[in-house]
Amino acid sequence: MTRTGLLLAGFLLPAGSVLSPVPLPAQGTRGEVVRFGSDYTLPAGESVVELVVFAASATIRGAVEGDAVVIGGSAELAARGRVEGDFVVIGGGATIGSGASVDGDLVVIGGAVETPPGFEPGGELVSVAGGPVAFVVPFLTRGLLTARVIVPDLAWMWVAVGGLLAAFLALNFLFDRPVRACVKALTDRPLTTVLIGLAVVVLAGPVTVLLAISMLGLVAIPVLWAALVVAGVLGSVAVSRWLGERVLPSAPVDSRSRHALAVLAGFILITLALMVPLLGGVAFATLGVLALGGATAAVARGLRQEHPASASVPAPAEPRTVLADRAEGEDAT
Repeated sequence: MTRTGLLLAGFLLPAGSVLSPVPLPAQGTRGEVVRFGSDYTLPAGESVVELVVFAASATIRGAVEGDAVVIGGSAELAARGRVEGDFVVIGGGATIGSGASVDGDLVVIGGAVETPPGFEPGGELVSVAGGPVAFVVPFLTRGLLTARVIVPDLAWMWVAVGGLLAAFLALNFLFDRPVRACVKALTDRPLTTVLIGLAVVVLAGPVTVLLAISMLGLVAIPVLWAALVVAGVLGSVAVSRWLGERVLPSAPVDSRSRHALAVLAGFILITLALMVPLLGGVAFATLGVLALGGATAAVARGLRQEHPASASVPAPAEPRTVLADRAEGEDAT
C-alpha cells in the first residue's frame, strides 16, 4: 500500500484501531527531492522516492522509486538509470541512455526525445513537439514560471525582440511629439507619474465592469482598451527614451538621431532586466506602470495647456455722470 493509501485509511478506520506504520525508505534512499532553478544530478548507486525539478535540468544516474518530473528544463536518464514510475518532461527534451529503463509512462512535451535502439517504456510513450507547442511551452516553463519575460536560449524570442526594437525606433520617429511629452512628464514629476500609472492599472478593471453593466457602456469598452493599448505602447517607447537619456552623456544638440540613440540604450537596459528571473517580472510591471502613467500625465498636461483657466477680469468702472463730477468740484472748492 502506498503512503497516500495509508493516510486515507487512517482517516477512514474507526477510532481505536491499530494502523501499521508507514515503512521508511530503505537505507541509502532519500525522500522526495524538489529543486527550483538549480540543476540536479542523482549519482549512480543512489535512489530517491520522488524527483521534481522546476526551471532547471536533471540528470538521473541512479534510481527514482516513484515519478520523475522535470518542468522547464531538459532531462537525461543515463545508462543504467531507472525510473520506476512515470518520467515526465515539460518544456525540454529527454535523453535516454543505453541500458536505462522507465517502468511507467514516458511523456515529453515541448522537446525532442532521444532513445537508444530497442528502448520501450513500461507504459506509453507520449511525445508532443513541433508546431506551436515548441514555442509556447518553453516560454511558459522557462519564462513565465520563473517570472521573466525573455528566455535567452529561445532563438525565436530574439527575432521578436529585434522586431520590437524596430517598432520602437519607428514609433519614436513618427510620434516624436507625444513621446517627447511623455518623457517630459516622467522627467518633471516621476513620483506623480508612478501614482497615476498605478491608478490607471487599478481602475481599468472596475471601470470596464461598470461599463459592461450598462448597455450603452458596451460601446465604450473597446474604445477604452484601445486607448490603453496606444498609451501603453507609446508610453513604453517614452520610458525607453527616458532611461536612455539618463545613461547617455549629455549632448549640446537635441536631434532625432539623439532620441533614437536614447531609445536604443533604454531598450537594451529593459531587455537585460527582463531576462533575469524574478527581476524580469518586476521590471515588466514597472515598465507598464511608468508607460501608462507617463502617457496619461502627458494627455492631462496637454488638455490643461489647450484650455487654460480663465484669468480673472476686473469689473468695469461705473460710468460717472456730469452731476457727480460737478459735485466733486464744488466739494474741492
